Amino acid sequence: MKIIRFFACGLALFLSVSCHAAPSSSEKTNSLVLELTLNQNKAHSVEDISGVVILTNRSDRSVLVHRRLFYMPFPGPSDAMEMYIMVSDSSGNLVYMEYYTARYELPSADTLAVVKPGEQIKREIHLKRGFTTEMFNKKERYTLMAVYQNSLDVIKSVGGVDVASWVGIIHSNEETFVILP
Repeated sequence: MKIIRFFACGLALFLSVSCHAAPSSSEKTNSLVLELTLNQNKAHSVEDISGVVILTNRSDRSVLVHRRLFYMPFPGPSDAMEMYIMVSDSSGNLVYMEYYTARYELPSADTLAVVKPGEQIKREIHLKRGFTTEMFNKKERYTLMAVYQNSLDVIKSVGGVDVASWVGIIHSNEETFVILP
């Protein structure tokens, strides 16, 4: 009987601690949503393919995020880029330019801004920024995805209220496109 009480007390303690634990990473990730929409799915060159990325705060509190959503045309670390665009061919191979350089301010506490609950940040994207039509096979279907990331764990006082940065990585939905002959 003592053993049953011991296990019951242990289980009750475990459940009590679990209920007061920090939110799971999926709950934290779901507080921001990244949506990608292309303006067209078929074009004769990548210069004609553009779209919009929308980052929405779906949580019930304000968070700090990189408001400019500056993007690069290949994956990279969060201390070097806020967002990146991944394009892959029908076999899943990434398409990217190896020697792309851009002049911009690296992500820092200064690039973080407050996004209130329900507020959105929009960023237009253009495939001509980092890609050329010659990088793609005509008539092949390509998949495009945006990835927002932040590793800066910062708290700023805004109007006397402390606002924490959102930390993590979030992927958008996938969109497809074809380069026509």
